[in-house]
Amino acid sequence: MLLQPKAQLAFLAGQWVNLLIPGLAAVGGFTITSTPRQLHEGGTFQLAVKRSRALPAAWLHERARVGDRLAASVGGNFHYRPGDERRPLLLVAGGVGINPLFSILQHCCELSQAGAGAGDQRSGGSGGVLYSASVPAELAFRRELQEMRQQAHGSIRLQLHVTAPEWRGRCKEWGGHWGRIGRPELQAALRWLARPRPPGSGSGPDGSASRSSPACQLATALVCGHAAMKDAMVADLLALGLTTEQIRFERWW
Repeated sequence: MLLQPKAQLAFLAGQWVNLLIPGLAAVGGFTITSTPRQLHEGGTFQLAVKRSRALPAAWLHERARVGDRLAASVGGNFHYRPGDERRPLLLVAGGVGINPLFSILQHCCELSQAGAGAGDQRSGGSGGVLYSASVPAELAFRRELQEMRQQAHGSIRLQLHVTAPEWRGRCKEWGGHWGRIGRPELQAALRWLARPRPPGSGSGPDGSASRSSPACQLATALVCGHAAMKDAMVADLLALGLTTEQIRFERWW
């Protein structure tokens, strides 16, 4: 959903907005999936609104019309922080948890591209994306993420998973993986982030993500999903050598 604020509004990539809809007592909270640059340059921002029985979401899907006026306020502590685009980023999403991470990844890519264009040799960090949903149709932004990977010239690693039993053994049909994201997938992503790079990369000869590897020393992991997934991912990342300061998360209930 595309919104055009009439008054001054600012947000950080990864934040959400509360929408006050006329005639509804319930306030709807929805993640912003576009970037601050789109708002600054185009005067609009986008929301991800999954169809549901919740009154705000139902209203937006069934009753909202072009030109309707809504009151909006920005919130959320799970967001991009300055310098994230220059560090190895591991983004782990479950279901609608992809929404804030999609905004953050886009924003980091924009900053890296701008820095590279200006001759900033420090720009252009790597990003690993692990994203799971029940079925392929539930993988929001799948096409956009694949295009971003193709345009990133090897700096983005994307791994998609589905978990529904009926999709087991059918990976070739849609080009992804079956099964929940676990410690092996996290470790592989960290190994990729620590892969040999131009002099000074510091990864081991086997590309392992040891506690002394660049990925474990410098990477930032952002995790967004339901509570059980978040808890499991954080525990696995800590076991793989990341510190609590390197892990940021948000839970969807």
